[in-house]
Amino acid sequence: MSYARLAGTPALAGAADDGAKRVEPAATRPPLNDERHLYEPWSSDLARGTDHGKKWKVVVYVYGAPRDRTEAQRQLRAITESGFGHPEAAPPTAAGLVGRSPYFVRLTLDGRTSTEMLGVFDKHGTLSGRDLRSAVLPLEIRGTTPRGSGERLVIGRVPRTAQEVTRTWDDATTTKVYRPAPGTGIVGDFEDLIRPADGSPSDWFVRLGPEGRTVEAAAVTK
Repeated sequence: MSYARLAGTPALAGAADDGAKRVEPAATRPPLNDERHLYEPWSSDLARGTDHGKKWKVVVYVYGAPRDRTEAQRQLRAITESGFGHPEAAPPTAAGLVGRSPYFVRLTLDGRTSTEMLGVFDKHGTLSGRDLRSAVLPLEIRGTTPRGSGERLVIGRVPRTAQEVTRTWDDATTTKVYRPAPGTGIVGDFEDLIRPADGSPSDWFVRLGPEGRTVEAAAVTK
């Protein structure tokens, strides 16, 4: 079955389960704690929740943009060895990553993780106005037996100026996502919030719809 039905302008879906890291000799291993995050990504929680007693979480990982081919080759190796797989939205060579910032959106459900969206940010991909990029998928980990819950998990990104996103479900009901009030602390489970992510030029939102529902449309409405 298809695990990512795209709403609005398409986003890319991937399928890379967690893998063990291989240890590279220290003499050739690139530094991980560089301030530009070329080889160790920024990590931002976008949403957390509990569904049928199972904990779920959506996290976005963003790498810095390499300045030259050498940095890009090292970054591609670091990405692969971290278990993310190849950033398929980029050209297949390391040179294609120069000046572009790879990202991976991962879903963890009941302790298992898979990559659900991936791509690269570049100067041509900045969102503005009422632009929106989103993927709609089941709350399931790839390769597991489908629970038949419908494609009710919406993950999307919007311009930093967006204040509200409205989703329309297949029963004609609607739900909205807003920005949290300034200074609002977030603890425990959370979703339905437009949030920034470290290293990302766009802001993000996540919404888990009602059981058995599928989203029909998503749009920036403010």
